[in-house]
Amino acid sequence: MKNKIMIIAFLLIGSVAMAQTPDTTTYEYCEVISISKNMSSVTKRDANIFIDFGEKGIYTPDDPLKDDKGKELEFTNTVDCLNYLATKGWKVGQTNIFYQQNSMAQRTVTRYTLSKPKYGIKK
Repeated sequence: MKNKIMIIAFLLIGSVAMAQTPDTTTYEYCEVISISKNMSSVTKRDANIFIDFGEKGIYTPDDPLKDDKGKELEFTNTVDCLNYLATKGWKVGQTNIFYQQNSMAQRTVTRYTLSKPKYGIKK
């Protein structure tokens, strides 16, 4: 009886282990860097937003990202930028926050690492 139970247990363990398949999807990454402006000034944009796609380019407030129709995108805050990238398939994976302070101002620098699958490319 014990032998039958052991055999069944080993078969079940083996079938569970074989059911797991590794993720072979290749991902691409980008980084969104949000630098808060001096909190004492009231402006239209509450942060300078930089988007780094690696070799595909870096977008800054002076050289903004463009939509599919070629229109420049102006993000009023970081959430607008992250929501736009989410519509393009990007997901936030990690967030790091740094504080910079001197005698004139205090700024917050937030770095978001995003990823999305590269379609059609497997490892």
